[in-house]
Amino acid sequence: MKKSAIVTAMLSLWMVFAACEQQESLKAVSQLETLKTTFKKAEPAEFSFKTDAPADQVKWSVSPNRNVQISITGYTAKIHFSEAGRYFVTATDQTITSRTAVTVDTTTYVPGDTSTVRPPDEPVVNPPVTTDTTTVTPPVDTVGTREIRHSLVDEEFVLTPIIVDSSTTIGLVIRIEGTKSYPCQNTFLSYSGFYKDWGSSTYKMTLHEVIQPGAKFCDGSEGKVFARTQIYPIPLGKTNIEISLNGKIYSGFITREGSTFKISWPYTEGIKFSQVLITK
Repeated sequence: MKKSAIVTAMLSLWMVFAACEQQESLKAVSQLETLKTTFKKAEPAEFSFKTDAPADQVKWSVSPNRNVQISITGYTAKIHFSEAGRYFVTATDQTITSRTAVTVDTTTYVPGDTSTVRPPDEPVVNPPVTTDTTTVTPPVDTVGTREIRHSLVDEEFVLTPIIVDSSTTIGLVIRIEGTKSYPCQNTFLSYSGFYKDWGSSTYKMTLHEVIQPGAKFCDGSEGKVFARTQIYPIPLGKTNIEISLNGKIYSGFITREGSTFKISWPYTEGIKFSQVLITK
């Protein structure tokens, strides 16, 4: 009888512990916040993590990490997804870990299309008529957290192809390097990555803009922007490629013979390849 009472007490304690643990787990899930969970390719996706831990202790990750760019500002991460698919965004302060699932569809985000990144605007309220002609000065970013966006006018890019293969197929990883220097080493390129439209055999990529972090998060040294994408798999024969930069479309093609790739690219300005014959 006494033994039965002890077992019952132990089971009760275990159930209380499990319930507390479940509550903590549910609480942890609520730490990661975002306005929505469906995005277009290359659309800025913003996530925030609530914690009392220092901002530099918060670590962010995306799974699968496939052509993903992450820009961290304090407790906020802006993520650019270059490929369609389902992803998991995770944030942790080493004590609490929170994760949310997002979906990236096959359409490509166009900068200026604010309807894809913000909730519906509030109703417009017309201000009262006034005769005051004083010019209103926009607020100054005294905290240093506001991003600075650079257009790609006068920017040029060099693409370096590298062969990547598996036991069944083969393709190219493309390293993208800008030629201009920007104030921060952690400035990054917003781009779509190579993709194919439904029913098309042409690989396409769009280079959007350069995003520089606010002064508070700038590493203080100049640097060029780098990025990486892939054209994979590449079948035998001819594969067309198109790259869009500043409203201009650069077109060429890749010819594969076995494990040798020849890139036919007629441009010497804007976008150029560092080598056009790659062999394994």
